[in-house]
Amino acid sequence: MCEIPQAQLTLRTRIRLMSAERELLVLEERWEPSPDSGRQYGRGGSKAYRQWEFQHGAVGRRHKVETLRFDTRDGLGEG
Repeated sequence: MCEIPQAQLTLRTRIRLMSAERELLVLEERWEPSPDSGRQYGRGGSKAYRQWEFQHGAVGRRHKVETLRFDTRDGLGEG
């Protein structure tokens, strides 16, 4: 299980080796924040998570800055 506290995200990947068929079965599960019920559960393929905040630039104008990026295809990411 992998937890990403900055995104309030929990990931779990299950892998099963089917030796007779020479296959791997993969199940990705995730628990993430939900505006309605607090947490929601999902299964399936990869997903990207991003967080943004507004900051003031050198000339004083506000602009959006990405503060967190996590993509399940990238593994555990940085840190």
